[in-house]
Parts: sequence; structure tokens; C-alpha cells
Amino acid sequence: MKRVFANFIAVALFVLLLPALSACVDEREPERLYRVVLGEAEHVTCAEPVVEVHAGESASFSLTFEEGYAFGTVDCDDYLLGEEGTLLTIPDVRFSRYLEMTAAREEARLRVSLSGACEAVQLCAAGANATFPLDVAVSEVGYAGKYELREGEVRELILYDITEDTEVELRAGEGPLTVREGMQGISYDANGGEFYGNGVRKTTIVAPKKYTRMNTLGASAVAREGYTLAGWSTQEDGSDPVCAGGRAAAEHLAILYASWKAWTPAARFTFAEAEGGLAVTGYYGQDAEVVVPASVGGMSVTGIATGAFSSLTSPESVVLPAGLSYVEDGAFSNLYSLRTLSLFDDLNLSQYAFSECTPARIILGAVLPPVYGTTENGQFANKLELLYEARAEKKLLFFGGCSVWYGVDSALAEEAFAGYHALNMGVIGGTCATFQMELIRPYLQEGDLFVHLPELISPYQLLYDPSFDQRVFMTLEANYDLVSRLDLTRYTFVLKALSDFLAAKQQLVAEGEAYGYEEGLPEMDERGDLRRARAGGYDNEGKPYVFPDPSALTNYHAEQSFAAQYGMIADMGASVYVGVSPFNDDGVFLPAGEELLRAVERFIAMGNAPAHVFMSLEDGAMDRRYIYDTNWHLSNEGARIYTERVIARLKEALAAEK
Repeated sequence: MKRVFANFIAVALFVLLLPALSACVDEREPERLYRVVLGEAEHVTCAEPVVEVHAGESASFSLTFEEGYAFGTVDCDDYLLGEEGTLLTIPDVRFSRYLEMTAAREEARLRVSLSGACEAVQLCAAGANATFPLDVAVSEVGYAGKYELREGEVRELILYDITEDTEVELRAGEGPLTVREGMQGISYDANGGEFYGNGVRKTTIVAPKKYTRMNTLGASAVAREGYTLAGWSTQEDGSDPVCAGGRAAAEHLAILYASWKAWTPAARFTFAEAEGGLAVTGYYGQDAEVVVPASVGGMSVTGIATGAFSSLTSPESVVLPAGLSYVEDGAFSNLYSLRTLSLFDDLNLSQYAFSECTPARIILGAVLPPVYGTTENGQFANKLELLYEARAEKKLLFFGGCSVWYGVDSALAEEAFAGYHALNMGVIGGTCATFQMELIRPYLQEGDLFVHLPELISPYQLLYDPSFDQRVFMTLEANYDLVSRLDLTRYTFVLKALSDFLAAKQQLVAEGEAYGYEEGLPEMDERGDLRRARAGGYDNEGKPYVFPDPSALTNYHAEQSFAAQYGMIADMGASVYVGVSPFNDDGVFLPAGEELLRAVERFIAMGNAPAHVFMSLEDGAMDRRYIYDTNWHLSNEGARIYTERVIARLKEALAAEK
């Protein structure tokens, strides 16, 4: 009876305590599991394609491939491969997901592995990139190619352009990244913004050294709400600027900060709905600098309409955002106060957008990749890098058009003039020459020799035509900083040339014609000469070409141009010598060329230009057996013969000066 009573009491107590116990159980939330499902794919099977793990744990799948196949892709940014590519691991699972996977033919895959501070394996196609998430800070990366190290909420390593099986050793450590010999790097700080839209605050790009200075990241890489990227700077306050797509000194590791401009308040503009967003229809403030916002109320600003800016306002500077689609005819009219225009190369700019108000300075920033870096015209910016490297040396510069590019052997000249560093600065004779001279001048110093070998049929090379066309911007695409250094008041048709360049570039990008900045023409040697093997024997099929009438020099006041251009070079301490470019003598009326050359000499004297004409027309005349593919391009043998003539005449001129 006592036992029954005790059992009754126990049951009664349990019943009384049941609500409290139930409450405790209800309040304790069960630990969540996330399901990761690997979809079926051809040529590969997975023993357990469904895995459940707790938050923060890894999900692993054992894979079996058909003979001749290996891991291809998986639609996940972060993954690791182990056991020779047969173990797929998805780290740090935070939500349930379904993953598509593919297999690829084994011979098409390259093995990329990390060792040291982190261990991981990936397989990728030849020429592709390999991305690895990192769980530690890295101070050294043992990779001989280009790579990027991203830090912030996301920390990852990207190895670019894998061309062979690669093992990369990592060394852990906080602080500056060690850049190995033969490499160069730029460490970027978003300075209030973020990279790639995923919380990356800092990123470092390291590449094999090709030029002394590396190109900077474009505007598509970094963003900050309420601000437009003004470029990069060695200082946090934005002083010492570098354009997006410009070049920064990176002999070891340059530190650059994003430079930002805050948007002008939207209340000072009027907007209208347009395709894809809003168009600016008016501006009614009195700001010295107007920064057009990229968005208003969550809607993108896509264009600037006709008449939006006029002489009723007086901004000295206008900054247009990346992502702006178009600027219509007459959007900026009679804006005489405008001095500086900042824009990006993804903009469709009407050639008539600026009426009677060409700015004195344009700051062009990159959004799109370069498309002209592998062309001959695009080498001028790269040749300026050679000049930058030799800026402290005593220099012998050969300047002209493509006839100099193909026709001068700088190594031969350097051997003949002991103590001088010879450089070939010739690129193109069919576009403005004076802007090229403006960019060369700052690197000249006392004792340098500037040898101008103009193509006498070119008004640009005779320095009396300062007009721009799109080829001007093609020559500067490899370093947009060069655009910002030009005084545009010295030139004509600037905005039409820019409009044409932007339209052509955008079309080529849309067609897939894009290159990396480091993909400059591989045929240019360390002195700027063309290394291409070139045979002579070009037949111009009797097509005549004529020299301009000397009256053109009178009509365009050439004496003033000679005096101004050669005078500014002489002001740097350099001596100017004027010769003639090489040309095919087949079909040319030589007396007309001789008359023109005498006129050049006469106009140089009339303007008291500090220059010496040191060659005759015959020195440039070359037999067709030395002509390569146009009347102005020499074969290798022709370049040697012509350069020997230049050397002989230049030595005579220097001796006569003593």
C-alpha cells in the first residue's frame, strides 16, 4: 500500500510539473541543419549527393569520374578540392543550397594548389583564373604571374591566367605584402568605399614587371554611396592624384587610396524620367564644382539632356559619374566658366554636347578595359614609360611618325653617340604631333638631343595643324593620366575626337575586343624600336604621293608653330635638330620635296626657332628594295642604312656647333 501511495505521489508530482517541463522544452530551439544538394552531372557520380551540416561547418562530397574526365565547375564562389580533385568541399555553410556541377575532359584541366599558410587544390582551364578563399592574413605569395589579394569581410586570393600546373606557397603574416624581385604591385585602400560590392576594403594587385608603373583599377572595381570616384591618390586626402586607368609608380609596392567627390545635392537639379532611369534636365545652383549624382531616390541617372547646363550657371568643374549612358547635343551650352571636365570611358558623348565651352582640361577615367594596347598607335603611352625610366639620363630622342617607328635603329645610334641613352619616340605621323611633344617635354633636361624627323607630307608633323582626331586618344588609352596633363586650349576638335574615340572603344568592347594593360605590343624593344622582321621590296604600284605646297606653311603661320614648339623644348635645356623621315623615292617628285624642306628651314629662321635643319631631302630618300609595306616603313636593312645617314649628318651638325 505504501508503494502504491508513493507511486501515486510521483505521478501526481510529474503531472503538476509537466507544464513547466514542457515550457522548458519549448523554449529550447533545436540546432538548425542546412542541406546542401549536389545536382547530377554527366561523366561524374557522387555517392552521397545530399549532405546536412550545422551553420559554419563544411559540406564534403566524394566524387567518382569516368575515365578521361575530371572536375570542371561548380556554381559556388568558395570551394576546395582535395584527394586529386575527387573530394569537393563547400566551406562555412550558412544556408541550404542546390549546386550544379560539371565534369571536363581531364587533359583540358590544370591543377592549382596552395601550400604553407593555406592548403587547397583547384582544377581550372588553361588561361583561366583560380580563386581561393583564405582564412589567414598572407604576407607573401609564391606565384610568378599576376595575382590579387583581397581583404575585408571577404579574404581571397585570385591567381590570374593559369597556363600550367602550379603550386603556390603562401606565408602567413599581417602587414605589407612582400613583392618579389621582378614583380611590382599596388595596394589599394577603398578609403570609405568598398571593392566589388562584397565588403572588401583593401586589395593588392601584383604582376610581373613590364613597365615601371602599373595601371590603376577602373571605376567598376570600387564604389561608395553618395560619391563618385575621382581617381586614386598616394595620400588619403586626395592630393597627388592618379586617374582610374592611369599609371602609378610601383617599382616595389605602391599604396593608393580611393579619392572621392561627394555628389552635389539632388535638389539643385531637375530630372525627367528617361530610358533606364532619370535624365538631368536642369541645374540651378552656383557651385564652383558640380558633381552629377549617379542615382536619385533609388533610380539611376542615365543621361544629361539638351540645355541642362547653360551660361545661367558658372561651374568651373563638372564631374560626370561612371554608368552615365549619354550626354545629348547642347547639354552644356555657352558655359564659358568651365575649366575641367571629368568623365568615364563608358559614356556615349555627343560631339555637340559642349557648345562654345571646350574645357581646358579633361580628366578621363577607366571603366572599360583597353582595346588599343596591342596596336602600333597605342604604343605612345608605353614609349613614354621608357622615357620616364630614362628621365635622369642624358638622352638622344628620335621623334616623328611611323617612319621613325619603323626606320630608326636606336641601338646603333646609342653606340655611335657615347654617353647618350637613345630612344625611339615615333608612333604615328597621321595625327597631331604637338600633343605628343607636350607630353615628352617634361622629361627633357640640359644636354639632351631632340631629333625631329618629320614626315614632310604630314601637316601634323610640320607642326601647323593642332587638330585632334580619335587617334589622339587611342595613343593615350594605355595611360589616361596623360590626357589630364594636356592643355586643351592649344588644340581644336578635342571633344569631337573624344566622342569618336569613346564610341569606337565601346563598340570594340561590345564585340569582345578587350585586352589587359600589360598586353602591350611585344615587338617594341627597350629603346622603343620595332623588332619585327621586315623584308624590303614594297611596290607602290606607281601611286603618287605629293608634298604639301609651301604656301600651307604661310597660311597657317608655321613660323609661330616652329618657334613655340621648338622653343619650349629648348627651354628644357635640350638641343633641337630637324631632319627628314625616310620615304620611298619611287614616284615622288623630289624637287617639290626639296622646295618644301627649304621652306621649313626658312620658316624656322623667320620665327627664330631654336632648331637646326641638319639633313637634306636625299638623306631620307630610300630605294624601294628597302621599303617594307608602305611608302614610309623601312625594312630592317633599310632602317640600318637610314640610321647610319642620320648619325653621319648629326655628327657633322654637332661638330659644326662647337
